[in-house]
Amino acid sequence: MDTKSKYQSFLIQYHAGVARDLPIISPFARELWRLPRTRTPSIEALTRAFQTDPFLAAKLTGASNSVFFAHDHFIVLTVPEAIRRVGVRYAMNLISEAPPLPPSLDPGEVAVLWAHCMAVADAAKLMAANLPSAPFAPEVAHLVAIIHDIGYLLQISYSPNTWDDILARLEREESHTDNAPHQLQGEELAKFWSLPLAAVEAIKSHHEPNRCSDPHARWLSGIIAISEVLLQRNSEPRQIEADEWSAATMRKELNVSRELLLQVREHALQVHDECMRYAHRPGADGVVPRLQLIRTGGDNDE
Repeated sequence: MDTKSKYQSFLIQYHAGVARDLPIISPFARELWRLPRTRTPSIEALTRAFQTDPFLAAKLTGASNSVFFAHDHFIVLTVPEAIRRVGVRYAMNLISEAPPLPPSLDPGEVAVLWAHCMAVADAAKLMAANLPSAPFAPEVAHLVAIIHDIGYLLQISYSPNTWDDILARLEREESHTDNAPHQLQGEELAKFWSLPLAAVEAIKSHHEPNRCSDPHARWLSGIIAISEVLLQRNSEPRQIEADEWSAATMRKELNVSRELLLQVREHALQVHDECMRYAHRPGADGVVPRLQLIRTGGDNDE
């Protein structure tokens, strides 16, 4: 390993918080990234960009909860509220100043990571919307879930040669792998960017919800953990119905019905596949995708 790679690895492992900006991987956000600075998109397009991109969602939410914007000390955990607090101009600057992907990677390659985050966020939001006792609104579950694997984005930003390992992990659906590094890197980044504590803890423990002492963070991390297991192609419906799958204990703790899980799984897998189809269609990077299954908008779009 050369000196530069060693330095990058050191930063990733020990100083995740040094990252100021990360690449945009959402096609919705990349469309706005290419706009001239003199053009301002619609609030709907701006909201959609931030709701579908891990870096933008994290950075915007953190900024809206920082001492520079949170004058009323009220915690913000949805994209529409965060945009209202920081303003459209600040939000657009976050997009226009984001760095490109490393030259060795292209958007089509990292579509696997984007589709994974989108599907997990969709599953988390659907579960939250159908659980009467949920401590957070569906939009909050979606926000934290879209950010949950930001540790991977940090890795490829600092050291693109880690992508092959990340891709292998995602293709194995993060089963039988050491998931601690990207969880801890995501935690450090979320803290550095001033995300609320519940989000920080959920990102840190999204593969191990039982490690969360805070009940609200445990609920968020549990929803994300269940979503990730649901998206594993080997999680067969009959195993879910019989409670013979790895997330059965967490399902019972969160009081999620088996019927709901099967519905959520089907919808989230459709979102994942639609994201992948869009990302790999001819000329995909030059057109705003029309993902019919993905609904964005205000705080009450359920």
